[in-house]
Amino acid sequence: MSETFEAMSLDEQEVWWLNQAKSVLSTLNLPHASIEWLAYTHNAVFDVRYEQKHYVLRLSLAENAVQIDSERHILDTLSQEGLNVPKPVKVIQTDTVSGLLLMYMQGISPTADDVSLTQMTLIGKFLAQLHQIKFDSTLARHALNWDGLFSEQGIYQPSDDNMRVFTGEQLSVMKQVAESVQSAMVSLGQSEEEFGIIHGDFLLKNILFHNKTVHALDFEYCGWGYYLYDLTPILWQLKPQGRYPQLKQALWDGYASIRLLTQRHRDLLETLIAGRQVASMRWIASNQDNPYVAGKVEAILAQRTAELSAFLETGILKRE
Repeated sequence: MSETFEAMSLDEQEVWWLNQAKSVLSTLNLPHASIEWLAYTHNAVFDVRYEQKHYVLRLSLAENAVQIDSERHILDTLSQEGLNVPKPVKVIQTDTVSGLLLMYMQGISPTADDVSLTQMTLIGKFLAQLHQIKFDSTLARHALNWDGLFSEQGIYQPSDDNMRVFTGEQLSVMKQVAESVQSAMVSLGQSEEEFGIIHGDFLLKNILFHNKTVHALDFEYCGWGYYLYDLTPILWQLKPQGRYPQLKQALWDGYASIRLLTQRHRDLLETLIAGRQVASMRWIASNQDNPYVAGKVEAILAQRTAELSAFLETGILKRE
C-alpha cells in the first residue's frame, strides 16, 4: 500500500484521504457529518461536524494499533490531570488507515510576531505541568532520546534516496552538532526528573489560547525524551525574533515556577536547540514534497547548515 500511495500525485492523495475519511465516519455512524480539510502534511486532518458535535479526525498510513492506543492513554491521563488537550472519542484502525477521532478544541494560535511575554510564561507553565505527570515506563511510545532523533532507526531518518539531498559538508556539520547533543543528553541522565513523556513538537501551531489558558494539540509524536528538549521547538521557532531574549526568559520563568531549572540546564539548552535544527533538516529531507518546503529544500538546508557551522564556532545558534 505504501508504494502505491507514494506513486499518487498530491491531488490524488487528497482525494484518497477524503474517501478514507468518509468511509471511517460511516463506520462510526456519522455518515452524514460535514467534513472539511484542516491540514495535510505527514497525515490527514479533518474538521468534522455532526448535529451539535464538533470533532477532529486525524488519519495516518503508518501508525500501528499500539502507538494509537498509547496516545489515547496519554491524552486521557493529561485531560484527567486538568491539562487542556484533545479528548479522544474513538481509536481508528482499519486495513488501510489508523488514527483518532478527537473532540474539537477552541482557541487561536499566536504567531511568532505577536506571541506575548505573558503567553510565553503560560506556555512554560503548561510544559512544566505536563512534565510533572509520570507514566509507566513500559508505555509503548516513540523514542525522542538521542537514538530516536538522530540515529538510522530514529523517527526522522530519511530514506537512502532522500539522504542524497545532503552534501558531504552538511552531513559533517550535522554529525558534529549531533555529537554535542549526545554529550548534553548524557550529562542530563535519564532520572525521572530529567526524562519522561514529552510533547516533542511544541511549536506555536500546536498551541491554542482560549479564555487566557493554554490548549495543546498534536500529540501524535509525543514520546520518551528529555524534558529540557521539550522547550526547544518553540525557542528554535522564535530565534529570528528581535525580542527573542525576552521571550526565552518568559518561557524559562514560567517553567521554573513549577519545575526546577538550574544553571546546568541553561548551559545545555542552546546545544539542544541546535539539535532541534538538525532534526528539522532530517525531517525536511524525508518530506521534500511537502508543500511547506517543496522547491526550497536545497536553499533551506544550505542556510541551516551555515547557521549550525556558526553554532559550532560560537556556541550560539543564530537564525534568520
